[in-house]
Amino acid sequence: MTAARARGGYYDGRSSKRHEVTLELAGAALRVRGPGIDLTVPLAEVRIEERVANAPRLLHLPGGALVESTTLEGADLLIERAGRRDSVVVRLQRSWRAALGSVVAVACAAAAFYVWGLPWIADRVADAMPPAWNEALGQEAQKGLGPPLFQPSKLSEEARKAIEQDLAVALKARGRPAPKLEFRSFAAGPNAFALPGNTVVMTDEMVKLAERTRDPATAILGVLGHEQGHVRHRHPLRQFVRATVLGALAAWWLGDVSTVLATAAPVLLAARYSRDFEREADREALAVLKAAGRSVEPLIELFGLMEGGQ
Repeated sequence: MTAARARGGYYDGRSSKRHEVTLELAGAALRVRGPGIDLTVPLAEVRIEERVANAPRLLHLPGGALVESTTLEGADLLIERAGRRDSVVVRLQRSWRAALGSVVAVACAAAAFYVWGLPWIADRVADAMPPAWNEALGQEAQKGLGPPLFQPSKLSEEARKAIEQDLAVALKARGRPAPKLEFRSFAAGPNAFALPGNTVVMTDEMVKLAERTRDPATAILGVLGHEQGHVRHRHPLRQFVRATVLGALAAWWLGDVSTVLATAAPVLLAARYSRDFEREADREALAVLKAAGRSVEPLIELFGLMEGGQ
């Protein structure tokens, strides 16, 4: 069996002078030997500090004396033979497999938190926000509906009224109020989106694209039914909180929504909903069309035109 022996520096606790010594086991005692030094100390009276990485291991002896081991492997073997063991945490720190496993575990935990934990927290914060905050965010977002991207709608008042009435009738059949419709011309092309509160934006370009379907009115109703679904389920607010969860959490906790209003317009107008949100809104669109006695085919046709680049 390999001898359990290590080298180190001995300090007597009275001066800072270092003495080179050898450490070895002598039964149930630790023997410390060096020039002018020969100590035998019961192991029960030796306090052994846990080793951190490659730092020297410290052994505290009675009376304030200290031994600093400089041969780490020898000290580890000596301490193991003495029946002492470092904590699990310290042993894991010295294992590259444990270190690699820890990195993988942390990465997986971070990914899981991002995919499931963060949305869950954000949704709880959004649910806790009072309706007034939802309205305030919507009003702030509407400030972004101007130039250069957005221009006033060129649709006739008659056309706008017809779209509004069609949606109101369909939603009334389901016992639900109609959202407020805002019409704009959009430089980036066909679009429709919901804002926090009770607002849906429809662009002239979307209306013009719907005219290429077999039933433009039904296609537009389907789109608005979809966006009304986002409004009903508070998707814009929930998406905004997910994108600004720390600021929104602080605002909710402090009761001061003004801290997050400054970011409302750019975040909300660039929102991209999760698949779950989109599926939920799709179900609303189908329900609206069904309540109005309309076919879903024109809406599918419109989506096809959008995906095909018109």
